[in-house]
Amino acid sequence: MTQKRWEHIKTILLTFLILLSFVLTGYLIFSTPSFEESSDGYLRPPFIGEEKNNQQSVYQLASPFQLITHYQGNHALTLPQDQNFDHLYEMIREAELKNFAEIKPTPEQWETIFGESVGVELHFLHDTTIGQLDSFFKRTVFREQPLIKDQKKIGRIIFFIQPTSNTIDAWFISDETKTVIQAETFQINAQQLDRQIHQAAISSKYSLIPYPTNKRAPWNKENEKVPFSRIIYLPRTPFSMETLTYNLREIDIEHMKQWLFTDPSVAPIQLNNNESLYMYNDPNMYNDQIITYNKQKNTMVYTNAPTKTENQPMLVREELDEINQFIQRHRGWTNIYRLDQIKTEDHANEYIFRLFVNHLPVYWTPSETSKMIDPDIIQFRVIAGSINKYSRSLHFLSKEVVNKSTTTMPDQNEILALLKQHKINLIQIKRLYPSYQAIPFQGQTVQLTPIWTVEMNDGKIHFLSTSQKEEG
Repeated sequence: MTQKRWEHIKTILLTFLILLSFVLTGYLIFSTPSFEESSDGYLRPPFIGEEKNNQQSVYQLASPFQLITHYQGNHALTLPQDQNFDHLYEMIREAELKNFAEIKPTPEQWETIFGESVGVELHFLHDTTIGQLDSFFKRTVFREQPLIKDQKKIGRIIFFIQPTSNTIDAWFISDETKTVIQAETFQINAQQLDRQIHQAAISSKYSLIPYPTNKRAPWNKENEKVPFSRIIYLPRTPFSMETLTYNLREIDIEHMKQWLFTDPSVAPIQLNNNESLYMYNDPNMYNDQIITYNKQKNTMVYTNAPTKTENQPMLVREELDEINQFIQRHRGWTNIYRLDQIKTEDHANEYIFRLFVNHLPVYWTPSETSKMIDPDIIQFRVIAGSINKYSRSLHFLSKEVVNKSTTTMPDQNEILALLKQHKINLIQIKRLYPSYQAIPFQGQTVQLTPIWTVEMNDGKIHFLSTSQKEEG
């Protein structure tokens, strides 16, 4: 082999080795979790979730999860996946409400809403509080309004156009106290609202029938002296929904510890075979921060004893904002979550957020241990303007759907038969809506099956399983 040819071969080999080093370096960079350096030189751990799930505002977290449109006797379900939902919701948020007054609706007024007028009904997972209403209405401060501020819970909110005057009224209905507070609506154009509701109604795939739980329709004259009951909505015809299968991913407890503690080097204290405790005393905050980690259940509970303060109690909107900022710092919204309910205990608010997939709420199959923290909820407690408690599962749904099929949901007659079969008393039903039941199987896989969820007056939840699978 000539010297010249040998030099040529060495040049080719050297070039190959250089290229290979670039490839391997790139692989190491992109396959290793990204740690960002903060201004004080501390290497931050990888973010927990994706940025797109952590860009929600407070009013989006507190928003209704579905809308029911009423269009001259026709009723339909609108979900957030429909762009008409956003348009309608933004219009309602802009409403300026005045002249609140308690009314005793007549059959004629009920008939106006359910049989003649154009309107939209806001639905929440549970009866909503005045504080929650203040979190998403832009122009009206409900806690300052007479009559409405004294209502502990609002079950239904209906905006509708009066056919004779073309003005817009709003009803805030407390089904518990049989109270209806009416308000006049400004800053919304009736013609635009009519057009938007009509568009949502004709594009909806879900036609509904209003069904009084006491079977005594308030719009019928013979029921004028009968106290109105809650109204559930039954599907006029069967409709299809997707059954979805996801893999479960895991959050590394070390990453959570590094995000929640200023000093990430805190070593765990082993409480038993499955449970560890991380304790950190923040010298700047003069308080103890604790993470209790259950390895077997893959759950964590973070607690932080807040410094005593003389500040005024925060509003619900402000506490929601504190929660949102806290969890967005580590991108802890691993999927889409919405406010489920607010509970008050020992003068502190506990906020429960529920997982949503395909814009429907998800309910994990009840575990044998009633205190199990499942991936369908994330819980917070706020005290003195700080996060006092943060509880969650360290499992979450993967981004990709592993498998999907189509399921036919039951219609009105099938649902009524299922309620009878399960011995569910109609008069005790608070609300009924489509959702997903999460069924874990095969280790790290979970199937989301479409169901009807029934909430009772005593707070109990029942699931009506559906129907038939159409295709794989």
